[in-house]
Amino acid sequence: LFPGTPILHLIATQRTSSLLGTAVAAWAYLRVIRVPRKVLAAAALAALLASSLGAMIAQRVDPALLKWSIIGICVVLAVYTFLAPKLGERESLKFPLAKLALPAGLVGLATGFYNGLIGPGTGTLMVFGFVAVLGFDFLKASATAKVSNVAADLSSWTVLMLAGFVMWPVVLPLVIGN
Repeated sequence: LFPGTPILHLIATQRTSSLLGTAVAAWAYLRVIRVPRKVLAAAALAALLASSLGAMIAQRVDPALLKWSIIGICVVLAVYTFLAPKLGERESLKFPLAKLALPAGLVGLATGFYNGLIGPGTGTLMVFGFVAVLGFDFLKASATAKVSNVAADLSSWTVLMLAGFVMWPVVLPLVIGN
């Protein structure tokens, strides 16, 4: 609908509705899925911090590079999903429960930075990360990803909103649609 609009305006505007929709989904997941609080806190805090850094850097990157990166990441995620159809069917922790916070924080750091820099596909990357690195099953990884994604979205959205990239007239229809 907005072919001539700079990519950061589109990302910031879309992120507004994404933030609200993901927050509702995170709340719904956490009502039924139990995730250790230290794991949630480590992943979310790391994602929050790294996402703001990514959003600051995104303002200095060539917009064409951002567009092609988004397309490339989406293709890689689609291929990976196709090749690993049983990903996350069962929980198989790769670390003792007491030591999951550090690797969760590292996943949050990497995917949070990606969220701020590029954005689309962050939730999927987070789920893959929490399954592959921590050994969570798909539902626990999804719940952790939703909380971490809310933190990352809030952080990067704040940076982009303060820089004037949100197209406010478009936000309300996106929020309602989301």
